[in-house]
Amino acid sequence: MEKRTAGVSARDVAMSAVGVGPTDAGADNGRFIYSKTGAVGRVECPKSAGADSSFWVTARVSDDSDAADMLRFIKEYATAAAGSGACADG
Repeated sequence: MEKRTAGVSARDVAMSAVGVGPTDAGADNGRFIYSKTGAVGRVECPKSAGADSSFWVTARVSDDSDAADMLRFIKEYATAAAGSGACADG
């Protein structure tokens, strides 16, 4: 999980991510960006660490996958990260 400033968008995170870019498909009002080879997603922390930060997960695969599978994976990853206590550690 990666901590960023509050105003960062999924497209901003995708600019530095491997396997996904800022112009790839988006979902859930910009919370996720995904492609066949990678994805980024904002973690919705149950108790925010502060209004000045946001948390993100990224994923990539070495072979082309199905973009819909990547979206499902990044959504599940973001949900798991939110429930893991990592938000409090951020």
